[in-house]
Amino acid sequence: MMDNIGFFLPKLQGEKHSAIIEHISTYISNNTDKQIIVFCSNTDIIFPWNVPVLHVNEAKYFDGSIVVFDILSALIIKNFKTQKNKYFWVGSAIPWSNNPSESYRTFQDIFDDKDITFVVADQTIQDIYEICYDKPQHVFKEFNHENLQKLIR
Repeated sequence: MMDNIGFFLPKLQGEKHSAIIEHISTYISNNTDKQIIVFCSNTDIIFPWNVPVLHVNEAKYFDGSIVVFDILSALIIKNFKTQKNKYFWVGSAIPWSNNPSESYRTFQDIFDDKDITFVVADQTIQDIYEICYDKPQHVFKEFNHENLQKLIR
């Protein structure tokens, strides 16, 4: 059983991140035997939930599993060596369609990385990734504490 789980959210802002933090908080409450932390660049942010926070610089030396939610974060953790598992919760995003000026090689470096486990929102997105890169190993319709429980055992 994993003891340490980190969530890499360098730029916490808006409702999207509030929902993520709320689900992480519920996940923490349901998994008191695990050490769970959020890494973000704004350590002054105040959460209405009981969630431990460290600066993103600490993530490089984090010994455990780490979850990211965006392309920049995936690029950052790509070269981290101390993590047991790396998860990229892609959801329903197709990043290369949102960033057409970005080099294909940038996306290839991330999505062909065998050390990162990809999580997508539905079968169609899974099929697109399989055609372009590799088939994501997990399909979860939404990010919530129940799906986190299934993903991180």
